[in-house]
Amino acid sequence: MSSIVKAKWVTHIDKPVGIAVEKQPEKQLKNESKPDQTEDTVVNQSAEDESVEAMRSANELMKEAIKASQEIKEKSQETGYKEGFSQGYATGHEEGYREGTQEGFQAGLRDGLDEGMAKAAAELDLKLTEINELYQLIAKERQNALDQQEQNLLDIAFEIAKKIMKNQVQEDKDLFLKFFDEVIHGDEEDLKIYLSENQKTLDLHVNKEMAEKLKKLAHKSKVIILKDEDKIMVETNDSVIDMSLPVQLNQLEKAIEESS
Repeated sequence: MSSIVKAKWVTHIDKPVGIAVEKQPEKQLKNESKPDQTEDTVVNQSAEDESVEAMRSANELMKEAIKASQEIKEKSQETGYKEGFSQGYATGHEEGYREGTQEGFQAGLRDGLDEGMAKAAAELDLKLTEINELYQLIAKERQNALDQQEQNLLDIAFEIAKKIMKNQVQEDKDLFLKFFDEVIHGDEEDLKIYLSENQKTLDLHVNKEMAEKLKKLAHKSKVIILKDEDKIMVETNDSVIDMSLPVQLNQLEKAIEESS
């Protein structure tokens, strides 16, 4: 450490410093005796030579010190540069890696969130579509069941009506003839009645007695007995009315369906 301090101290010396040699006063030289003059001259010359040699040695030492100081300075700068570069590189690399990692993490997180949200939205849309399709299917099946139930109820109602009419006709044979009262008018001419002998729906057989009663009810109308089943038709000059019980029930059923 002392060598470095000394080297730093001597770095500011630009020129070698001469060492002053003390001279003898002239009066003292004159007063001295002549016999000693030669000896003194030799001594002085020797001292002067020693002083010059000392100065030369001192200058050499200074040069070496300056050189050593310069080398130390350059080496210190080089070492400091290397250490600073290494530290800066390591720090910069670490910070760059950390910042790059953080930036990459954030970017990856954003991409992952976006991708996850898009995937979740697609799955949600798919589930909603499936739920909607299932709802439509259930609604359709429910409506079909209701329609079928209504149809079944309607069929049951008509079957009940048929049975009621059958029972009423069986109990009162003239009830079937009264069925024509609103259609047949005694004074109306050119009226034709087509009547099946076998009224299957009413479980009724039109015999001759019933046919004669119907002809008396019609007066001028013409009654025609058919072999076909369930035919009750009235023909006038301008129209034909189908009063067959199955036809009337079918029309009634359609009317109910249209109104529901």
